[in-house]
Amino acid sequence: MADNVLMGLHIRKDSPDGEWYLKTDKVYKWRITSKTTGQPKPGNLAIVQTKFGTRNVLVYATKEVKNNVADLKPVVKFQDHSSKNAKIVKTFEAFYNKK
Repeated sequence: MADNVLMGLHIRKDSPDGEWYLKTDKVYKWRITSKTTGQPKPGNLAIVQTKFGTRNVLVYATKEVKNNVADLKPVVKFQDHSSKNAKIVKTFEAFYNKK
């Protein structure tokens, strides 16, 4: 069985100064479906469904889960590029290299 769960990090906008940042306090999970397009690569963007609508997240990893993942929101698409924001990329590299 192929990997069926995306683990990723949300990209958020800071209200006071309006800057984008990577939320690294928790790794979130989404379900990879047969309708998901593209290939996952750590550090690249993915388009996912959230309770607030469709959002971009940064791919951290994928894994295979044997139990039911139907309660997870789906991944729409894996993109073939990373964020263009240098601060987000630098934060991700530091977070990814800690594991």
